[in-house]
Amino acid sequence: MLAVITCTALENEVYLDPQDGRALPGENRAVEIWASASTFFGGQITLLYDPECVEVTNWVRNADNFPLGGWDSSADGKEWITFSTMPPTPSLTGDYILGTLTVRCAANESEEGCETLFVFVAPSTLLTDRGNPVPAHWVNGTFECTHYTTLTSPSSLTATPTPKPSVSPTAVEEAHQTMEEKAEVPAPPAPARSPSPSPPTTATPLTAPTHTPAPMIGGVEAAIAIGILALLYLSLKRRRVAK
Repeated sequence: MLAVITCTALENEVYLDPQDGRALPGENRAVEIWASASTFFGGQITLLYDPECVEVTNWVRNADNFPLGGWDSSADGKEWITFSTMPPTPSLTGDYILGTLTVRCAANESEEGCETLFVFVAPSTLLTDRGNPVPAHWVNGTFECTHYTTLTSPSSLTATPTPKPSVSPTAVEEAHQTMEEKAEVPAPPAPARSPSPSPPTTATPLTAPTHTPAPMIGGVEAAIAIGILALLYLSLKRRRVAK
């Protein structure tokens, strides 16, 4: 019978991050293992889970603080992990990441999904530099593989439709009638635009030469003039005879 690690000393703790993981079918998720303890040098971990729900595909140890260690994974859902600092490194106190598991949801899971426990069992323990156990509280976790239909609610993906304005049948009938009337009565042709008449060219009038009429001589004045001319003629004739 496998013994499950229970609480022995609350001041030291080993736990998973996230403690409750979740993923879709075929997806990989990182699950870290942390230790919050004092005066520990290394340790060993045995982790059990349901292999029909998930599988662990990789383990990456925190080689900066724990350069020594090993990993063995079995198909029956069991991980065996060791980790240790290197002498003469002193014992560690504080919060340290021990390493990271890569967890993958099984591809052949059912539509309902599945969930498994991640359980720390004996002989999981923290050790001093002399190999003595360090009492600690080992916190178990869970991992859920959720099907698409349950991970995302369909209602959250459905956009709320914008209500369309209601149109009464009477309004539709009137609109059709108006359109028919407009189609039957042709619109009057637009009047042709007459070209703007050009302003008439104003001809410059020819200026006729100014004619000053000869003065008109009246009848009396003409008789007097003739008389004078006759006298002058007679006078000239006498002078010629006298000579």
